[in-house]
Amino acid sequence: MGHPHQHGFPPPGFPPAQGNQPGYPYDQGGDPNVTQAVPRGLGTDIFSMQGAAPPPPPGKPRGKGRLVVLLVLAFVAFVALAIVAVSAFGANGAPKKQTAGRIIPPSPTSATYPPEPPAPAPAKGMKRQQGDGFTIDVPAGFGRTEKGTQVAFSAKGKASVRVAKVEIETDLLKTIEAAEAKQPYEGYALIRIAPLEESPYEGADTAEWEYAYEGRDGLVHVVSRWVDVPDGGGYAVFYSVPETGWAKAKKQKDAVFASFRFQRHPD
Repeated sequence: MGHPHQHGFPPPGFPPAQGNQPGYPYDQGGDPNVTQAVPRGLGTDIFSMQGAAPPPPPGKPRGKGRLVVLLVLAFVAFVALAIVAVSAFGANGAPKKQTAGRIIPPSPTSATYPPEPPAPAPAKGMKRQQGDGFTIDVPAGFGRTEKGTQVAFSAKGKASVRVAKVEIETDLLKTIEAAEAKQPYEGYALIRIAPLEESPYEGADTAEWEYAYEGRDGLVHVVSRWVDVPDGGGYAVFYSVPETGWAKAKKQKDAVFASFRFQRHPD
C-alpha cells in the first residue's frame, strides 16, 4: 500500500498548496508586488493565530481508499489461513498403522535410527557371542551349534539359548501365531503371546511368545522374544530351561535378553 501523498494527498504535517501563502505559487489573478491588506478583528486574529483550516484535499474520497485497504487485508488473511490449513493437514494427514497389537506412527526411513549402542560388559559367568548380524551374552561354557539361519548355545541338563533370523509379516503378532501353528512339540501348552509395551530397541516392535512342552527329561519352559528390525527382517531369541529350574533361572534369562543387540543395516 502506497503512502498517502501518492494518491493526491499532501505529505503528513503540510497543508495543501494555496494561492498567496508563503512557499506556494502565487494566485494567477494578483500582483506579486502589491501587499494585500488583511482586515483585522477578533475573528481574523484568532484564525491568524490558529491557522486557517485546510480545505478537503483533492483526489479520491477517503471512504473508497479505506475499502481498498480492507479488501487487501482480507485477502492476505485468507492466504495465511490457507497456508496454515495445508501445513496442518500435511503434518497430520499420514495414516497410522496397526503393528504388533499397537497403533504406531508411520515408520521413518531407516537412516533416522542410529546404530544400537553396544551392550554393557558381560555379567559374571556370561560370555559374549557373535552371529550373523547380532551379538548376545550366554552362560560361559555353553557349546555352540549352527544350522541354517539359527545358532544355538546349550549345556546338558541346563538352560539353552537359540537365536534365529525370521521374516516378519506386516503384523508381528500374526507372524508369531503362524509359527505357533507349526510348533512340533509333544504336550505343547501356550502360556501367552503379547507385545512388549516398551520395546528395548528404538523403532523396533518387540513381542514375546511363552510356552511349555514335554521334553525327554520332563517339562520345559520357554520364552522367545521376537524383534521386528526397522530395516527389514527380524530375530527370534529363545531361552528355555527345565520347569524345575525356571524360578531360579530368572536372573540369567533377563541377562541374556538384555544383552541382545542386532545390526540395523545388514546390507
